[in-house]
Amino acid sequence: MTTPTIRLFCALVLLNLCSLLALAEEPAIDQTNKIIQAAKAATGGTKWDAIKNWHETGTLSVGGIDGTYETWLDLPDIHGAQIYILGPTKGSQGWNGKVSWSTDASDQLRIETSRESIASAVKGFYQATHAFLFPERYPAEIQYSGVKENDGKPCDVLTVKPKDSDSFEIWLEQSSHLIVRMVDLTGEQRQTSYFSDMGRTVCYDLIAPYSIELSREIAPGFMRL
Repeated sequence: MTTPTIRLFCALVLLNLCSLLALAEEPAIDQTNKIIQAAKAATGGTKWDAIKNWHETGTLSVGGIDGTYETWLDLPDIHGAQIYILGPTKGSQGWNGKVSWSTDASDQLRIETSRESIASAVKGFYQATHAFLFPERYPAEIQYSGVKENDGKPCDVLTVKPKDSDSFEIWLEQSSHLIVRMVDLTGEQRQTSYFSDMGRTVCYDLIAPYSIELSREIAPGFMRL
């Protein structure tokens, strides 16, 4: 039989253990928040708060075929749409907060309601709208995952899992606090995005990458986009 003294001792040990775990968790949360705040400050600070809609145009190249794209984003609501023309093909995709949709070269609309398509859309537009800079805009688990090197430079790594989506990493260079890489952690075709040519945008007066290179893992090798 367990005596009251032993029960009290066990309770105190458990209480102390819980306190130690809580203390260990607080520095990690503080570190994560500091990294997010530094990233926001480095790319525009409070200028981000005034931006509701984002319009972007650019060029792209896939397998030696050149094309163009155009993107519209609703930053507060994490919605958006994109159209592209790539050689003889064209298409579009979007997310309205409930369903994912797309069109192909025939302009036929396709509504995507599967778990995989929704998870992909949420992650894509969460990343595109930089929602991690505003944790209150969309539910997500964000954890500090230590330091990794990108081209020999140390980067703070955050692991992010938006609600109804899949986990990915954000790599932020310690010296500049700018995003240099995003890495998918799940999926059959895991994608890594490399950001470079940082500069100030004309319309929004923010620091953003003017070049993004994607690599998508397709066993047994990689395809460069």
